[in-house]
Amino acid sequence: MNRRMPAFAALALALGVAVAASAPAMAQDSRMEKRADRMTRTFERLDKNGDGVVDRSELERKQERSFQRLDANNDGVIDRAEIEALKAKRAKNGKGKGGEKMAKRFQRADENRDGKVTQSEFMSMTPRWFAKADENRDGKVTKAELEMWLDRKGSRKKRD
Repeated sequence: MNRRMPAFAALALALGVAVAASAPAMAQDSRMEKRADRMTRTFERLDKNGDGVVDRSELERKQERSFQRLDANNDGVIDRAEIEALKAKRAKNGKGKGGEKMAKRFQRADENRDGKVTQSEFMSMTPRWFAKADENRDGKVTKAELEMWLDRKGSRKKRD
């Protein structure tokens, strides 16, 4: 019995190390699955006519609504104060990273670096996912294209 105890302890330790080592990968898989689920829900919300395709006009309608929501004072531009207010609101609601992402998008959209994003600058920013998922560059993303892109990115576990 005594000889088995060290072997059992070693096996238990090895198993514990293996489980602990796999935890970060499992967490990464979970994050990627959640992102894929969010992208799928976004696609479905954008596909207003339910044809399984998101075209540029559907995307632009969403962008116009987003611009109007972000332009809190309705002066036709989104400025740093409006972005900072959004970041503070999101942090208060427990969504701090969302505000940071918006701040980065703001910087990319501000083409002339004047600290303001016009509606034209905002509208010229096609979301990265749309440009990358549009495999045939026809200005439309089908559900199949979205799924292929998510699979290529490893955002989803491959389905049998």
